[in-house]
Amino acid sequence: AAVSQAEAETSAKHYLPLTVYDDGVRKTTFVEAVPGELRADAPARLDPSSVVLAVGGARGITAELMKSVAEHFRPRLYVLGTTRIDAYPPEVFEGSDDEFAGRRAEYIRTERAAHPDKNPGQLNKEFDRMIAARDAKANLDAMARHCGAERVIYVPADVADGDAVAGAIDGILAAEGKIDLVV
Repeated sequence: AAVSQAEAETSAKHYLPLTVYDDGVRKTTFVEAVPGELRADAPARLDPSSVVLAVGGARGITAELMKSVAEHFRPRLYVLGTTRIDAYPPEVFEGSDDEFAGRRAEYIRTERAAHPDKNPGQLNKEFDRMIAARDAKANLDAMARHCGAERVIYVPADVADGDAVAGAIDGILAAEGKIDLVV
């Protein structure tokens, strides 16, 4: 039973990094979108000429915030993240999340046969990274629907590497001449 539960859990959508089982019932925390109103007379500090840098902004709560910023202000968005979206073939991004999750077992079998030196745990983590890439791409696409594809720039960099972050910031400043907001 525990193995079945673990298999089901690895393919389940994780909204926030908290999932518990209470008497066999899976429970997870959700963030509920509550439409707010931006008053016309409110002093907006961002506008389409603004440049926003979101560190770690392609997934999680920062991505949700950036989607809202994109919808309301349409700035130029630079999203810095560790997920190498461009490292995956286009088929990783095809189909629904449920369809993709359903491919986990086949992926592990196929990759295990092709790379016998990799254990199932390593392959499971690789599949999780593909899910993360799918989530990041979906969020970036949502931001682009509001700002325009040419106004949302994903910068892959290890956010724990100070030199990589500094290099990304230098590149943004060279391209834009300013950064109005860092999240």
